[in-house]
Parts: sequence; structure tokens; C-alpha cells
Amino acid sequence: MRTPLSDKEAAYVHILIDFLDDQGYFTDSIQDLIDNTPLEWMLDEDELQNALDLLQTFDPPGVAAADLTESLMLQLMRLPAGPARQAAAHLIQSSLHDLGKNRKQNIIRFRKLFPEIDSETIEAALDIIATLNPYPAYGFASSEPTAYIQPDVWVKEGKDGWKVIGNEAAWPKLQLNREYCELMKSTEDGAPEWKEKINEAKQRIDSLELRKSTVIRLAEYIVKNQEDFFIFGEIGLAPMLMKDAAAELGLAESTISRAANQKYLSCPRGLFALRYFFTQAVNSEGDKEGLSQGAIKAVLGQIIENEDSSKPHSDETLVRLLKQQGIDIARRTVAKYRESLDIPPAHKRKLTE
Repeated sequence: MRTPLSDKEAAYVHILIDFLDDQGYFTDSIQDLIDNTPLEWMLDEDELQNALDLLQTFDPPGVAAADLTESLMLQLMRLPAGPARQAAAHLIQSSLHDLGKNRKQNIIRFRKLFPEIDSETIEAALDIIATLNPYPAYGFASSEPTAYIQPDVWVKEGKDGWKVIGNEAAWPKLQLNREYCELMKSTEDGAPEWKEKINEAKQRIDSLELRKSTVIRLAEYIVKNQEDFFIFGEIGLAPMLMKDAAAELGLAESTISRAANQKYLSCPRGLFALRYFFTQAVNSEGDKEGLSQGAIKAVLGQIIENEDSSKPHSDETLVRLLKQQGIDIARRTVAKYRESLDIPPAHKRKLTE
């Protein structure tokens, strides 16, 4: 149990808290803090350092660290001691910059860097590091609530296939005041400007209902034309243009564009902007209609994910492997898609045991 703070310690801790950034880091030096506070406070450097040490024992773990490495180490020290924790500390202090997103590549990399640590311990250490929070107090300092995206429609699978359901909570509830409307009807000499305002309000409500209807119709069009996506994921995305949606729905393309703007669809595969489903076709061998860019990127990502990390595929090889699957695109296109997936070139993906 933590010993209660004295009044002076508590005052110093509160001062330090005011100097934390939004992520919970204390990036200033103690001297900087002293220089930027009123002289009459008479802050003592040693007492501030003691208060900082105390603050670093507070929750959330890792708070008041000077940088990422110190924050992760503070969090690590809260965990039970053992070989895995010791190895995790070693990795954080010496090779944090070498940590990548790919677990398999991380294991191979650290087995090579630290041959004295067995594979099982390295894997356990990486599991521990993955549980640590790089931003221990993210959001705590914000005066505004965290903004969450609320879907405008849900797509759910039923016995008769995929179904679109509108999210009523995503649309504002507007209605006219009934008493005022009745009063205006009963008053023959009512002010014309009030009648004009009521008509304008009715038009706004009708316009909102029309926009809502258009979004639902557009979502239904997406579900009908992108059914393979909801079954197989990104690899099932088909080429789809807004002008085609506009033609089928009997609306202007600009209306479709506005309806899709900042509107979201929630389905078992996650939350997606309506615009995500509109993609140009890329002509492929044996496919007159072509494939969507999203589908080709998904295939490309799968090929690279399954490659031998000691002999990664060059872009030229990726062109050949894609062609074997009926996808005939240029090397520069492969490079562009690979970069958009945040995948480095072959020489940077190569790892050796």
C-alpha cells in the first residue's frame, strides 16, 4: 500500500501533473519546470525529483516518464519478475527501435541479436512488450470527450441473405412543435413570416428524410454489388463506380457522392466508410471486367505474408506470381500497391536466421 503523501509532496505532485502532455509524458526537465513557474513558489529541485519519483508509481502505469523507453520500463517493473520480464527489459533498453509489426520477423531478428536468450524466452518477452501501452495517459488530459464514429447503417446476415438496417440514433430527431402549428392554422391573420418559417422547417425535415433514404438505398446497392466482400473480405471487393450507382438508383452522381460523404457502414467485418466500396477496375488477364484495386492489394498482401522471409519476393517476382493468378499488372503498379500497404521492398524485408 502506498504511503499517504504529505501536503508538500501532494502539492509538488499536482504541479508535475500540470506539466504532463496529453500522452502522460513529462518531457520537460525539472530545471525547465522551475524556470517556468513563479519565483514566489520557491520550488526545490530535490523535492520536485522526489515528487516525480512518487508520481511515476501512480496509475496508469508508465505515467510521468520522460520518453517511450522509460515509460515501458516503468510498466515492466509492475509485472512479476522472471526470465521473460528480464529479457523484455533487455530488448526495450537496447533494441526498441528494431521492433517491427511482424511477430515472426521480430523473433528471427532478436534470436540473431541475442543468441544467448532461447527462443521461448524471446517469444514470451515479445508477448509482454505487446501488452504495454506506449501512451499511458492518452485522452486523460483532453477536455473534449473522445469522438467515436457511429455507423449510419448496419449490415447483418439473416436467413434470407444480407440485410441493411438504418441506425436511427445516427440521424437527428427533428419535428415541428404541434402547438405552434395548430395555433398558426387557427389564426387567419397570423404573421406571414411565421408561416414561411414553418414551411421552411418542413422542407428541412423532408430533405433530411430524403438524405436518410438515399443513404439506405446506397447501402443496399453496395450490399447487392459487393456481397463477396461481406463473405470473403477485401479480396472479394468488386470494381464499382458512383456513376453506375447513380444510374441504377435514378439519382445524380453528385447526389450519390454527397450521400456517401462521411457515412459509415457497420458489418461483421468492421466499420467502413461507404466510399471505401467504390473503386476503379484494374484490367486483368482473362477478366473483361477487371478486379478492384482493393482485391489486388489483398492478394498481393497474402503473397508477401506467405513468402520465405530469408528470400523475399522482388517486385518483378510479385508481377509473375500475380500473373499466375490471372492478375496482369505492371511492376510499377505492384510497387505502388506494395507501398500503399506499408510493405518495404524486398531487400528491407529480408531476414536471416
